Amino acid sequence: MDKSIGTPVNLLCLLKSMWRTCVQFRCSRKWSLFVLLVGGTMCLLYSVRAPHWEDEEIEFERHEDPGPYHVAYPHKYRFILDHPEKCTQYNPFMVVIVPAALHNVESRNAIRNRTVLVLFLLGLPSGNDSKAQQRRIYEENLQHQDLLQSTFIDSYRNLTIKTMVMLEWLKDRCPQAFFAVKVDDDMLLNIKDLVRMLLNPDTPHSNYITGRVWHNNVVIRDQDSKFYIPPEVEDTKICGPSTSPQYDRCYYSTLIAVITFNPDELVSYWTDLHRPGPPC
Repeated sequence: MDKSIGTPVNLLCLLKSMWRTCVQFRCSRKWSLFVLLVGGTMCLLYSVRAPHWEDEEIEFERHEDPGPYHVAYPHKYRFILDHPEKCTQYNPFMVVIVPAALHNVESRNAIRNRTVLVLFLLGLPSGNDSKAQQRRIYEENLQHQDLLQSTFIDSYRNLTIKTMVMLEWLKDRCPQAFFAVKVDDDMLLNIKDLVRMLLNPDTPHSNYITGRVWHNNVVIRDQDSKFYIPPEVEDTKICGPSTSPQYDRCYYSTLIAVITFNPDELVSYWTDLHRPGPPC
């Protein structure tokens, strides 16, 4: 029984019983006063000495400040388009997740590959045409069954949230995959070389990044550029080393991935790479 309810109820029942007994046997005025005095004293003692259960519950429900590390991922997002069956159906060696822009349908069509499990991660559309855009996303998912969509706003500034949502999906839906690969929708991925590299026993399987290293790239300050970096984010003029190679048929034949800038380039590179003849 709940102590916050049981104790005062028992006390009240005792007082009522004493009073009914007194009325039934026509107790004297002194005895009636005695009953009231005892009951009042018991109530007073209970109010002073009894534990304050309500205060304890309120104290229990208080939470500490979660701290600054929750700022980048402040909400519990949920998936409105999901395919949890993908990993259970295929038990994949490798799953490729592409954090795709909502409007890049051509890029998704160029990337779709039957040799490995490829899924595209989207957020919610915004703006005046958001309803029409969401309807197109539903139709695309009905056709290809490879879109994941979560309830954050899809924007360039929310790429950190998109990455964390992707990791959450992998943890909950696909823990059995040996490898997970995050590839942007402006990247051309060489699946064959990637699998060959991952199967190589000399390849590290954790804390590892590879590619052609670029040095001394200038930080872009043009606010009209997609790659604009404000000074409050990065105050230096030169970027640190990064892996971002440009396309070259000979060089790409041994590469894992290459960056592109539009869907036409993606299709063009893929066609060029697979044309007959030696790459070099």
